[in-house]
Amino acid sequence: VENENIMLKKRLATLESDKLTRKRQVNYPEEVGFTAVTSHHLKNLGYQMPIVFDDAFTNIGSAYDPLTGYFIAPVPGTYQFYSTIMSEQSNSIETEIVLNGTQIAVMFSGGTNFDSTGNFVVMSLKQGDHVWVRVHGNYSTNFGIHGGGFSTFSGYLLKLHEEELPPIIG
Repeated sequence: VENENIMLKKRLATLESDKLTRKRQVNYPEEVGFTAVTSHHLKNLGYQMPIVFDDAFTNIGSAYDPLTGYFIAPVPGTYQFYSTIMSEQSNSIETEIVLNGTQIAVMFSGGTNFDSTGNFVVMSLKQGDHVWVRVHGNYSTNFGIHGGGFSTFSGYLLKLHEEELPPIIG
């Protein structure tokens, strides 16, 4: 029994070492996270237009693109996303958090003064999945968003799904 125990411990150590080697060989990011804001007011946004949060002051793993507003999952895993949207004064805007073109969560901001809204989602993503915030539009009046850091989009990897990583060949 003692010999079996020693052999099992050696096998476990080998498996853990192989797991670390696999991560190093493929160079998957161990940390993924971003926070981006709209640096200026956005006007005349169209229906289902992506909202580009152009100032990514945190972008660990470089998975968020501040030119397109898209987050592209570099690894499969469980991710968390949060967005806040501030509407322009005396106007309203309806927005949504989207996964690969499918609405996941809706936000509405509007009132007689500036108004703000937010929503939070936790999702299981495959490598290459796209997440972004876009104008929903049904109840929007001016299709504008208040910038200057009042509108934000953030996300990060909670847990890597290692079993979904592609196999290493060779």
